Amino acid sequence: MPESNEKLDQLQTRLENLEKYEAGFKREIAAIRYEIQILKNQDHSQPRKTEESKTSGKPEVPQPKPAAVAFPAASGRPDPRRVEAPAFGPYTERPAPKTDKQPQAGTPGLEQYIGKYLISIIGILVTVLGVGIGAKYAIDNNWITPMMRIVFGYAVGLGLAGFAVRLKEKYITFSAVLLSGGMAIMYFISYFAYVYYEILSQTSAFSLMVIFTIFTVASAILYDRQIIAVIGLVGGYAVPFLLSSGSGRVDILFSYIALINFGILAVSLKKYWKYLFYLAFLFTWLIYRSWLAGLYVQSEHFGLASIFLTVFFAVFYATFLGFRVIHKNSIPIEMMALIVLNSLVFFGLGYSILNTHGLDNLLGLFTISNAFVHYAVAASLYKTTRFDRTTFYLLVVLVLTFLTIAIPIQTKGNWITLFWLAEGAFLFLVGRTKKIRIFEIVSGMIVTVGLISLAGGWIRAMDQQLRWAAEAITPLLNGNFATSIFAVISLALIYIVFVDKRYASPIVDSMVKPLQYLIAGSFLIVLYNTFRIEITNYYYVQAVQTAVNIPLHSIGQETYVSYDNSLGSFSIIWQIVYTLFFLSVLSFANITRLKNTLLGYVSIVLNLLTAFVFLTVGLWELGNLRRGEISQVKGELFVRGPWNIAIRYVAIALFLVTLVATYKYLRQEFITRVVPERYLVVVIDLFACFSFFVLLSNELLLWTEVLTVNESDKIGLSLLWGVYALALVLAGIFRRKKHIRIFAIGLFALTLIKLFFYDIASLDTVRKTIVFVATGLLLLVASYLYNRFTKLIVSEQEP
Repeated sequence: MPESNEKLDQLQTRLENLEKYEAGFKREIAAIRYEIQILKNQDHSQPRKTEESKTSGKPEVPQPKPAAVAFPAASGRPDPRRVEAPAFGPYTERPAPKTDKQPQAGTPGLEQYIGKYLISIIGILVTVLGVGIGAKYAIDNNWITPMMRIVFGYAVGLGLAGFAVRLKEKYITFSAVLLSGGMAIMYFISYFAYVYYEILSQTSAFSLMVIFTIFTVASAILYDRQIIAVIGLVGGYAVPFLLSSGSGRVDILFSYIALINFGILAVSLKKYWKYLFYLAFLFTWLIYRSWLAGLYVQSEHFGLASIFLTVFFAVFYATFLGFRVIHKNSIPIEMMALIVLNSLVFFGLGYSILNTHGLDNLLGLFTISNAFVHYAVAASLYKTTRFDRTTFYLLVVLVLTFLTIAIPIQTKGNWITLFWLAEGAFLFLVGRTKKIRIFEIVSGMIVTVGLISLAGGWIRAMDQQLRWAAEAITPLLNGNFATSIFAVISLALIYIVFVDKRYASPIVDSMVKPLQYLIAGSFLIVLYNTFRIEITNYYYVQAVQTAVNIPLHSIGQETYVSYDNSLGSFSIIWQIVYTLFFLSVLSFANITRLKNTLLGYVSIVLNLLTAFVFLTVGLWELGNLRRGEISQVKGELFVRGPWNIAIRYVAIALFLVTLVATYKYLRQEFITRVVPERYLVVVIDLFACFSFFVLLSNELLLWTEVLTVNESDKIGLSLLWGVYALALVLAGIFRRKKHIRIFAIGLFALTLIKLFFYDIASLDTVRKTIVFVATGLLLLVASYLYNRFTKLIVSEQEP
């Protein structure tokens, strides 16, 4: 306890000192601003004051200076004004000292910006362009000798640079613009002297450019102006294109660009000027990609393209990391994006070069080499005393990304999906347990790709079945099934860890639930399709194995393959049965354990949809099986047995179980708190009434066909519908459900329509009498029930 109090006192003292530091900072900032404003006013009013002092003879009164702000002392603590940037967290660029960019009092800032800054930049660009155009025109018209042209160009560049140095003390921004323009001129004059007239040797030209680069870098740092680096270095990218002679010396062009990029690397070790990086990055890769697309010759340029591709990648990579190593600050988010983009561009272009050169066998090695490079850099960063976690994890993600890409390059088939799912699950588990957010993000993308690949495998399997491939897929002993089971396990592990309260989620609260549902939904979809596809595989195997070659007698010895069509109906029926079973288990699990509202409503909808599919598609296929067994279609080739009829009762049993599970949802509080029970009851009751109507009608048609009863679709159906309608009237009265009674009245109406417009046309007098009398009696009984229980109907509480 004493140790805790002592720690608390230390923290309290530290907090008080920091608050004092903050107050001191504010006072010093105010004092500096006040002093700057006084100095500016003195500069602008100095001539007027001097003149007034001469005429009046009064001495000039100096303006008082604010006293220095004293910061409170804190023993053993560093001065807060010298605190270094933190090793973790985003980098904040400190503003450079400004001497001539502050607007005067009462002068609009926009005017200052245009007059002192923008116009100077435009002017120097126009000047450089004019010198270039003039030099080219002089060359084309032979006005001056080649040597004089070069000397004149250097004179203009040196003149601008010298004039810039002279103006540095008073007009630093204007001086910076002039200096950058002068350096740009000397850049392209040196390039011009070497390429066109060979006045300079390659060594001399390159040496001069190195000197210019060093001078430009030093000047940019000395001036602390990004504009020098931007115009002086990046502006040099346009030189080879403005003065191109079509010589095709791409080695010189790329060497020139590499030299500029080395200059940018040198600047990055001192300053963080993001626009310099952006422009250099854009121009370099744009120039390289354009050359690769238009002028690249595989037999001549393979080695050259590979070397400079590596050089450009390495320079930018070093540039991005150089800032982190030298300044020990976190890499800004936009630079992280460029690291990723630089790596992807390098990989994409390198992949294309190797592929077009016929080195397909090296593509996997090239991809893994990319991963190794990032791994080596990440390992080096990890060993530093103040390594940045964000940068480290970014590099690890790049390692994993290229390993992920290497999987489909080196492997085929289901191995691709297996590796992706394993990698995605591993990344998520590590990211969640170790609180590494970027791992979770990448894992989501990799798992998504893995699931898409899994779905592609399912589609390919279905395509193979549709084409009746010669080699059948063995059910439960095939790659698709093993991969699907692995996907189920992976998603289950991800979901378990995702909902585990021991591991805090780095995801924003508003996204936790949607992602949880997405993972759970993916798990259920994969689990469902894993076994459903095996049902299709089984009947596909049966179809292939039982196929019979039948000779075409009219066309010589040729034959055609005859398949058992009933196997297709069995496949569809068993898939519907499996779906009903799956949804029933899911519903009972949700009712007894999960009690999830969203899952409950999704289950209700899926239950009703699947039941409707059974009542339509399922009963139709059952009818095909029934007709095949009765008529023995292709009976001499394939087996037709009682199972063609018995399977219907397995399906009906599962259908009833699903309907019961749906009804059980109506008693669950987590369901009825969203939608009142009375509304759900109406929907499900009506669906149940319709379902039994269809089932009973289909059952009647089945057995009348088995027993060879004639005209069962007339007399039999009409009587059945009348009896069923009467039963619904009774159920609606005694269970006090108006919607059931209304359904019964509608069924009576349908029966009468069928009786008058369908049955009467083909029945003899005796049968007409039976049908009409029976239907009339049923209607009278229904009417009697309405009259007999009028009080019960009136007194019931309608929903």
